[in-house]
Amino acid sequence: MKLLLCVLSALLLAAPAWSATLQGDCAIRFHGTSTFVNFDGSGSCTPFVVEVNNDLSRAEVLPGGEVQVPIDGMTTGIGARDRDMRKMFNSATWPLVRGRIGAIDARKLLAQMTTSGSEARLHFDLILRETSRPVTARVTRFVETEEGIVLDFVFDVSLKAFGIKPPRVFLLVKVGNLVGVEVSAVFKKPAVSDMNP
Repeated sequence: MKLLLCVLSALLLAAPAWSATLQGDCAIRFHGTSTFVNFDGSGSCTPFVVEVNNDLSRAEVLPGGEVQVPIDGMTTGIGARDRDMRKMFNSATWPLVRGRIGAIDARKLLAQMTTSGSEARLHFDLILRETSRPVTARVTRFVETEEGIVLDFVFDVSLKAFGIKPPRVFLLVKVGNLVGVEVSAVFKKPAVSDMNP
């Protein structure tokens, strides 16, 4: 973790002034329960970019933004269930799951993860079918890899909180209200030559 902080410091505190673009991407997994069989599935967000500047007043802070996950790209591996899921979300009208997150203070996040008995939390707004609800996620990993900076976090979604009625199949099989979500986001580091003076 100390190495990650050094990397962020190098990105955000280098002189002279510069700006760089981090290429962002994420993979998601979700899981839930139904009357007879539990289910899980996966999806991915639309690639995004994060503009980073060496603003000394906001040292070691990753700017926030919006992340979008296409619902039609989410799959459980069973065609009929995927169609029910898209119908439940009404993906024809609202094709995206959206997450709006504020700036991430890397130093604070790392301090939380290294403090005994403390859990790092990530707060953001989740938007489903144009209904927004605040979410608190638990950070499970925040490290540097060869690809870049990796941020993993998990949270639960209550479908009812968004006014979404869990589907039934043949009036017998009912999907549970809570869906667990796991997100792995990668911020790819720019090469030194890619930093704009």
